[in-house]
Amino acid sequence: VVTGLSRSGKSTLFTSLMAQLNYRAQGLGGGGYDGLPLLSVLPSRLVQSVELVEWKNSPAFPYQHNLQTLYARQWPDSTRSISTFAVDITLRKENKLLQQLLGNHVMRLIIHDYPGEWLIDLPMIDQSFTDWCAHSFAQQITEPQKSLAKDWHQLVSTFDFSSPANDSNAEQLINAYRRYLLLAKQDGLTRLQPGALLLPPETFELNRWGFCPLPAKITSNPRHPWVQLFQKRHRKFIKEWVIPFRNHFFRHSDQQIILTDLLEGLNFGKAYLHEIQETMNHLIASFTYGKRAWYERLHKPLGITKVAFVATKIDMIPPQEQANLLSLLKDITDGAQQQLAEHNVSFEHFTIASITATKIDQQDLLFKDPEGKTHRVQFKPIPKRISEFDDKAVYPFLKAIPPIIRHEGDIRSIHVDKLLDYMLRD
Repeated sequence: VVTGLSRSGKSTLFTSLMAQLNYRAQGLGGGGYDGLPLLSVLPSRLVQSVELVEWKNSPAFPYQHNLQTLYARQWPDSTRSISTFAVDITLRKENKLLQQLLGNHVMRLIIHDYPGEWLIDLPMIDQSFTDWCAHSFAQQITEPQKSLAKDWHQLVSTFDFSSPANDSNAEQLINAYRRYLLLAKQDGLTRLQPGALLLPPETFELNRWGFCPLPAKITSNPRHPWVQLFQKRHRKFIKEWVIPFRNHFFRHSDQQIILTDLLEGLNFGKAYLHEIQETMNHLIASFTYGKRAWYERLHKPLGITKVAFVATKIDMIPPQEQANLLSLLKDITDGAQQQLAEHNVSFEHFTIASITATKIDQQDLLFKDPEGKTHRVQFKPIPKRISEFDDKAVYPFLKAIPPIIRHEGDIRSIHVDKLLDYMLRD
């Protein structure tokens, strides 16, 4: 299962991976470029075909659309709905006799794509409405949330909670809170709940069942009409949307890739890196880890036994700083690692670029922006730990367009082969 926060690049990774696997099957026999040279578990000489397969009644992943978008030197759109697809990789056997007797072996990878905003709602399953309200407001008393939530706080402080707890009045509160969430998302924050309020799912009527956090002076009275209204909606949201979402995507997997965009955190500053760290810790607590005994598998969800922590878009920093970014990823995931160690879960850290969009010139990076202008950018050293960051330090955020891609074989990636090899091994 791939768990990726919003803007971490899930869709681009899936598109790049499918393209390179497909080209690996079709083009390497003629001496084509192998974009996945370290993928030793799928030797190119044994890969006979790669096929994209529609999955049951799920909407298909827009692979061809994404590919055409890349051909036009634009990035694929952010995921706004659920899609599922399978990749069937047909492999010949090394032993000729076994090949004649048993034929080809088909490895099937089932991949789900979904908006990263919805992932953030998983920790809400284990919170009461009152606890969630307290935690939400606690987040908003420190920067950068405090400044972004100014208008929202102003409305809450002046709202007449003696007014009827009806749909019309509720809409006023919910819309104000949603404006705060949208502003915070635009400013680079990730732990925004409910994420479904940012991107409402088609299968749950948030217009009718939406809610927002209430201040402590209201939630302290469990019988308050506003508490009863939003608590009912909160329970319905968890029961009819969040739990089914978790069960459908995350209860039947024994391996996990966790994608995060640290570059956005570097661009916004130290406080945002801390927020990514907090988000990671809470997300890890939402999944089931550890190997199940055979009898437990009959009535319990699978436990995840292998995890890859992945920082994406590594091509957006110069090579001499990429080792430091890997160290920073390890520091940010330290709390998550401790949770995994308690369940004897193996894990590794990776830095990848699904599609390389920059060029290297000595210590500088070169890239083209959406207007077609070429830019040269230099980076100061990236600290290895959050604690080493200056509070006001920020790093450039490169608005690079994709390189020229005319066919699947033109795609170049960084370390995607190492990541896939780790996940498929054993």
